[in-house]
Formats: sequence, structure tokens, C-alpha cells
Amino acid sequence: MKITFLGKDPESQDDECPSLYDTDAGTYLVQGWQTSNPAVVEVPCRLMTRMANSGQLDSPSDGQPVEIVRTSQDTYLIRGRQVTDPEARLSLQPVAEFETVIEVALGLRDAVREEYAGAAGA
Repeated sequence: MKITFLGKDPESQDDECPSLYDTDAGTYLVQGWQTSNPAVVEVPCRLMTRMANSGQLDSPSDGQPVEIVRTSQDTYLIRGRQVTDPEARLSLQPVAEFETVIEVALGLRDAVREEYAGAAGA
């Protein structure tokens, strides 16, 4: 899997994440804080601004819905498939012991677009 770094949380320190990545499989990788569910990460909402660097913004929608919930702490809880492949993880920013990485369908892009469009129309 080819992985392209899109950026990290703009308010993170140099050695911290969360981070966002494109893959050549037509998915995103989200590196974020672990939750009690290994298939769910928590990331600050502002991380999604890094999606603007994605080469997949104009790709046709894959139609797969993504479970994403905005919390009262201005974070997202995002569900995906946990990435455990050591080779794939070597391409990422260092993954701290309190972080995990999930793979998410392009539906993430669509869900974020809908939220921001709704906020702009409010």
C-alpha cells in the first residue's frame, strides 16, 4: 500500500500526532488517540483541514458510509479497520503507545464535507 502524508494536527508539537494520510487503495488512514475500541480513534476536528491536501478530493464517492461522531470536546470519534501491518505502519509518523491507526473509506471525506456544508449554511 502506498501511503501519502497529508498532515498532522496543526496544534500538535513536533513529535506528536494525530495525522491523516491518503492511500493508493482509495482510502484514508487516520492516526489518532486510542479509545476502548481498537477500531475507533479520536482526533481533533481541526485535523480534517489536512484533507485539503488529499489527491482523492475529486475521486468518485465509494458510497461506503463511515461512522464518525463529533464530541463535545471538539473531537471526532472515527470507526475504521485497525492497521496492524508492520510494513504499512513504517510509512507513518511514529505511532505512540497511546495512539492507533485505522483505515477508513472515502466516505470520511463525504461525511466531513457534509458537516462543514451544514455549518456554513447554519
